[in-house]
Amino acid sequence: MSDKAIIIAANPNYGDGGKVNKHIEHAEINGKVFWHLVPPGDRDISWAHPGIRKGYFYISGTDEVVYKFFIEDARRISEYKDANLEDKMKKYIPEFRENRWKENANRYALLIKNINKINPMRLDQFKLAATGKDVKRIMNYVIVFDKPISGD
Repeated sequence: MSDKAIIIAANPNYGDGGKVNKHIEHAEINGKVFWHLVPPGDRDISWAHPGIRKGYFYISGTDEVVYKFFIEDARRISEYKDANLEDKMKKYIPEFRENRWKENANRYALLIKNINKINPMRLDQFKLAATGKDVKRIMNYVIVFDKPISGD
């Protein structure tokens, strides 16, 4: 397992009841759920972090990291389609995200599971993997050095 993790910014008031909660509900029913991310610069580039298997959700506006999850797979939506995995993976796509899957083939799709609440952590408790500096802000996602959390 990598010594790095991803922190994803999530808007608690997005859509119908909040992004994270809707994904948790979907994962509880199906075992896993896809989370979509915009690649850097919204370019059509492959996922550059295949060894990262752990992630966190940072809840925008609270300045806290409050959920931990595990990544089973991560790639561009187009790569799932090209590998003929779309039908097999369809049950992991939340209904309210089906349009993203159809219309944004260059977006990343992270297949995540075991989304659990953790004791809140401040962003500055994490260090950026690229620079070793404290995380101060997240617009989309950042790669950090992993913080062991009880239950890992």
